[in-house]
Amino acid sequence: LVLQGTRLSLRRYWQHERDLRAAIAGRLQADPVPLPTAALRRALATLFPVTRSGAIDWQRTACALAARNRFDASGYQYEAAQYSGFPAVEVDTGRIGGGSGQSTYRINQPLYTFGRISNNINAAEKRVDSARDAVLEQTRIVQDQAITQYFEVLRTADRLRTARENTEAHRKLEETIRRRNEAGVGSDSDLELARTRVNQARNDEAAAVAAQRKALANLRSLLSVKGSKVEAPSLYNSPYSTEEQLLELAFENSAVVKRLRNEAEAQQYEANAQVAAALPQVVLRAERVEFAAPSNFKDSRIFAAVQFNPGGGLSALSNANAGRARVLAAEQDIAKARRDLSEVARALLSDYQQSQDQLKFLEALKRSNAGLVDAFLRQFQAGKRSWLDVLNAQRESTQSSLSYVDSFY
Repeated sequence: LVLQGTRLSLRRYWQHERDLRAAIAGRLQADPVPLPTAALRRALATLFPVTRSGAIDWQRTACALAARNRFDASGYQYEAAQYSGFPAVEVDTGRIGGGSGQSTYRINQPLYTFGRISNNINAAEKRVDSARDAVLEQTRIVQDQAITQYFEVLRTADRLRTARENTEAHRKLEETIRRRNEAGVGSDSDLELARTRVNQARNDEAAAVAAQRKALANLRSLLSVKGSKVEAPSLYNSPYSTEEQLLELAFENSAVVKRLRNEAEAQQYEANAQVAAALPQVVLRAERVEFAAPSNFKDSRIFAAVQFNPGGGLSALSNANAGRARVLAAEQDIAKARRDLSEVARALLSDYQQSQDQLKFLEALKRSNAGLVDAFLRQFQAGKRSWLDVLNAQRESTQSSLSYVDSFY
């Protein structure tokens, strides 16, 4: 027995009361699930850059609210799962045979539920992790877009440099044939052909300028980069020599796989909770029964009880089977995501290896074409080559340089 002030209690029930009060106090003091606002703001700022007009971007607002609501929903689900371990209050009122009224008040504290409460809490935690991974997934998409656009800026910059060199080379060739024509050793058709090629080179240069400006504008919109100077990194050599190493890295860092894995674990915990819901549970019950006049009978008791609620038509068993099926579907989603990721990784690795092989060939071709125009020009002056051969040599040299740039990036 325990004497506390003027109250005398059985030690077992006194200890139950203390444990229950401590559990409730601890759960009420638990920190709320924090929203990853920093990552969300970065993703939204990248996807929907602020305009100078200052007008409200309603699509940005909708995306922010959708992400916040999804995360809040997972947080509320987590809180609800925690509260399921708290005492539950029941009130029944009615009349017996049109006579005196009866009221029953119950407080049920779960003692043993075969893991139903703990599995629901674990499932809710995984839902919160899945919501975080969903934000990370969108951030990774933006990062991939920024990286792709960054190298597009570098590629268009090198293509622009090559186009300007091509324009200058054609301008010099035009000047050469013009002087020969003035000296009486050239033809008007050769001069007209040179002028046509110069115009084509200038048109190609203008197209390269437009492509460079567009790439820079896209990069600025993604990263809010100021200025137009973008430095190229050193030539990248992959440290992963095998396909298995690359796939392991891809699986480890994939936000999609992480999100699906957390969702699958949540489904597994929920399936376990649904199985437990079909089993009996042990509760500590405090109950008070009151009858109205004329009897005015009252009775109070505290006892341990076994509850079993299989649902209408044994629906609890059907829910358990549905939970198992959802687990299998979640595992299949993970397997599909891994297959898709494997295909992308293998394709990227194949492209990388192919580009490395092409670079060696194109670099050798670029070196061989470097002196080709001068050699053809000397042969033209000696009467062994036509003027069209000289211009075509310049075109081939420029094309090999452009192919090298495209393969490099």
